[in-house]
Amino acid sequence: LAGEGREVRLLVHDSETDLIEAFRPLEAIAGIALEQTETLHDLIGAVRGCELFIGNDSGPMHLANIYGKRTIILWGPGNYERIRPLGTNNTILIKPISCRPCKQYIHPDRCERGINECLLRIAVKEVTGVVARSEQ
Repeated sequence: LAGEGREVRLLVHDSETDLIEAFRPLEAIAGIALEQTETLHDLIGAVRGCELFIGNDSGPMHLANIYGKRTIILWGPGNYERIRPLGTNNTILIKPISCRPCKQYIHPDRCERGINECLLRIAVKEVTGVVARSEQ
């Protein structure tokens, strides 16, 4: 998306040091910025300021939904029937997988498959395709 001249901000909480280190090299790409949030107020400001929110099945995704943002959701381990967003500006990319809802809630430190296959099955081209279609 940054290669198309779009401004991309990667939202990461200050406590997620593993993600900060993983994403930091991406800041060398023009148009990509790592935005670290410390408080709920920081997160709200970042979400309110976005035009399009792309994220996984998470609290920030629900926040974007509440604010009526165009949202592309990469549905991972969450219980879709119980916690899916109900807004109208959502596109949910979800792949069938037998372990959803995730048993990670039993073993909170790891995915039982070891690789978060539920998210990895979603191709980058699917996401960029949804972005392109939503702007037509």
